[in-house]
Amino acid sequence: MEIQAFYSDENASGTSFERKGFQKMLSDISLGKIDCVVVKDLSRFGRNAIETGFFIQQVFPEKGIRFIAINDRFDTVDGITDLTFDKGTGIRIPITNILNEEFSVDIRRKQKASIDTQIH
Repeated sequence: MEIQAFYSDENASGTSFERKGFQKMLSDISLGKIDCVVVKDLSRFGRNAIETGFFIQQVFPEKGIRFIAINDRFDTVDGITDLTFDKGTGIRIPITNILNEEFSVDIRRKQKASIDTQIH
């Protein structure tokens, strides 16, 4: 595997895929510059369960892009594969995506409550 580029989105929420680094990565995929996306874990890719699933299950396979989430032991080298199971995808990845989204919602709620408490 040859690293072509690193894409990061400092101070941008993973709940949106309109992040500058993410959009640059998509552009490079469209230009054929990369054929594999590697992330630390699924939450670093995105925290919107529906859009994350859309990219992993639709966009990347259509474009021939391999997707690896290192800490989640997920690699699409031979299709949608969850390395924690012998064969098959299991349901762990969609559930992980939902939990990642809920985690960000919970953080926002707690931040708002903290700010409200400080104001009053």
